[in-house]
Amino acid sequence: MSFALSSCIRMFKVLSMSVCCSFLLIILQLFFNQNFTFLQVTSLVLFLAWIAIDSYQFSSLYSTIKDSLLGLFLPLVGCFIIITLGYLFFPENLFNFLFLPMRAFEALNFLGIHSLLLSALCWIVIMFLMSWVGSMHPIDFEDDYFSPQD
Repeated sequence: MSFALSSCIRMFKVLSMSVCCSFLLIILQLFFNQNFTFLQVTSLVLFLAWIAIDSYQFSSLYSTIKDSLLGLFLPLVGCFIIITLGYLFFPENLFNFLFLPMRAFEALNFLGIHSLLLSALCWIVIMFLMSWVGSMHPIDFEDDYFSPQD
């Protein structure tokens, strides 16, 4: 049961990352009047950077196959299902507010569903790559890591 709860918490963390990226850049669009294409691409890059950091941190702490499946890939599947349902049933303004990074490839004239799939593919590649790097080079948490060296 604790694995399911942990996976749900990580899924909501990833969804909140998407909302934060979307909200930040939509607010910036209001102030600076940037074109929407720039915002879509920037939100995807920001979201993928956030996913990369999160995947690296998680994999450097928990590097077993079971942990990776339950902590990285099960939340990915859950997020992808929610994002796909959002694409199919939410109005465009609400979807942009929640999941703007998933629309980045529309700037390259891809269809909406293709943009969603390509963004998810980038997400999967970044997650695999950074989880592999994180499991090979774990973070060492020492008690005196942040204290000044004498």
